[in-house]
Amino acid sequence: MGIGRNGKARGLIIGAFGLLTTACSGGGSASGGTTVTPTPTPVATATLTAGATRAVIGEAVSLTWSSANAASCAASGDWSATIGTSGSSNVSFATAGTKTLTLTCGGATASATVTVVAVTSYTVPTNVASITYPASYTTPTARAADLDNPLCGTGLSAVTYPQSWIGRYPLPAVSGAPMASAIQRGIGMKDVWQANNASYVTGCTATARSELTNTFQRIKALGGDYVTLDPWTFIGVNSGGDWYIRNPGELSTTSSTMNDTNLTWAVAEAHRLGLKVHWISQVQGMYTGGVTSVPDATRANVTKFFDAYVPYMVERAQFLQGIGVDVIAVSCQCFTVLEDNAFADIYEAKMAALLPQVRARFSGVIRLFNHPSIMTNATIRNNIDTVSMSLFLNVTAAEVAGLTTAQLRGKFQNTLSGIDTIYHGLSKPVTFEIGAPSRTDYYTTGYLEETFCTSGFNTITGSGDSCIQRSLTTDLSLQAMYYEAYLEAVKAQTLFNTYAVESEAYWLVDGIQPSNTFANLAFSVRSKPAEGILKTWFAR
Repeated sequence: MGIGRNGKARGLIIGAFGLLTTACSGGGSASGGTTVTPTPTPVATATLTAGATRAVIGEAVSLTWSSANAASCAASGDWSATIGTSGSSNVSFATAGTKTLTLTCGGATASATVTVVAVTSYTVPTNVASITYPASYTTPTARAADLDNPLCGTGLSAVTYPQSWIGRYPLPAVSGAPMASAIQRGIGMKDVWQANNASYVTGCTATARSELTNTFQRIKALGGDYVTLDPWTFIGVNSGGDWYIRNPGELSTTSSTMNDTNLTWAVAEAHRLGLKVHWISQVQGMYTGGVTSVPDATRANVTKFFDAYVPYMVERAQFLQGIGVDVIAVSCQCFTVLEDNAFADIYEAKMAALLPQVRARFSGVIRLFNHPSIMTNATIRNNIDTVSMSLFLNVTAAEVAGLTTAQLRGKFQNTLSGIDTIYHGLSKPVTFEIGAPSRTDYYTTGYLEETFCTSGFNTITGSGDSCIQRSLTTDLSLQAMYYEAYLEAVKAQTLFNTYAVESEAYWLVDGIQPSNTFANLAFSVRSKPAEGILKTWFAR
């Protein structure tokens, strides 16, 4: 070994492959030497993405994964599969809980978390064409996305409700459907109209016109031939103290009713979509000084009412003729039962005076609610085309728990027999109006407001402090059984010629979740099993 330049030792290393000269320079490099840097080992990476962070039991969740610098990957945790270093697949879970899925590729790991919830709800599609009864109404929710049932109830592909809402009875089998082809099929709309809030839910925004168009299309898909509109109004008092019936337009800025401009549009839109239009008069009470009230049901008040109602209906007949309404109901859904026997003589005299004037101005079909004077007064009888009837029931509290469709049908048949004692030989065909709410206590309680909170039954006075509606139990099976029994009874009866069957109080939107309104309890059959029954009976 010799001494090189700079006083450093120089050595020789002899290996099997030849001679290698090295220079030691105290950790530096010899003048003219080359630095050799080892190649680092590549670091493995892994990514895992779940297509959803929430799922119901049995719902498929998509997984996508990838890696780099790894020879293999493995699945672990709540995910078990043989996988490659990249790919995608679906995974589902049989139990509820928080599921952690882990991907390991070389020394790298990635994870994703999915919250899985148990299914306690049913989901029904909003596309009427795809609905079958009863299966569509008892299909467990299959997508977590359908659990988010927006309260505004618009733009939904499906409606979801708790399985408990089906209620106490089994959904009835449909027997005897459909109705005879010649019978008209109708849907009566809910009477509330809020131009910029079709759902009536506080804070929601959806234009009533667009939702009514959607609703007309839905009615047509159900097999409907016509829609009934019943804008409501109030009694006013003029400066001389006489009563008059307010035009709905007077109230449109402060009340939820359809004015004449919207009514004109709705008639044209229904016709465009192939539906005829029926119109019903509705006078809810008195409106003076910004305050609503219900007049006492006295002979004096009924007389004052008819003195206002006759000129109002004469004007309405002319207007409705002009906008193309097909059928008008001259009777009134009013603050009291005007057809009550206590006012029979007043009713008969006023209707006999009114109907010829309506006939002179309106060329379409004229409806009148059933009243004995139809049988005894030729002027009344000769100026109407169809008689509207509702079949009411007497169901006792003791009968409710074990009630069956057959029992209800028998009760409806008994009601028809009772009506026949008054209207035997009626020459006018009948429009049967059908409606029942979807709440457990229907047979043992009174009228319940559907679109806002009240403190009790049989009142239309809103309550901000208490809300009886929130304490009531939804029962979709009660409504379904009522509809099936009613339709079976109407088809079987031979006492009257049937002109039409009409379902009442149909809401503008699909959703039925309760909030400050209560479609879940309402008379509306929309998105409920009774609608599936109606579709089956309406088929041709």
